[in-house]
Amino acid sequence: MRSVLLASVFLTGCSAILPSNTLESHGTLTFADQARLPCFASVDGQDLRTAPTTIYVKPGERRVRYFCAVRVDGPPTPLLELNVEAGKTYVLHCKDDTLASVEER
Repeated sequence: MRSVLLASVFLTGCSAILPSNTLESHGTLTFADQARLPCFASVDGQDLRTAPTTIYVKPGERRVRYFCAVRVDGPPTPLLELNVEAGKTYVLHCKDDTLASVEER
């Protein structure tokens, strides 16, 4: 019973995050300037295993945590709430380690 429960949590846990090679409609989130090593930390409360600079998510209301630059210690990870549309790309523009704007393409 325990393995069935764990399997169901594993299979549904990251349902908002899609692999980069998916054929489904998705939205793309990325950073404009990647020189300061920005990254995404989580989507809809699910921590990401790596620190990607681009992610592909299912359409709908999404809560995305991100870093505009590499941090060792500091304030909590900022939260971006965004209504993602299929086929759109959202480019995060950071200035001085904070989010300045989100450009929709």
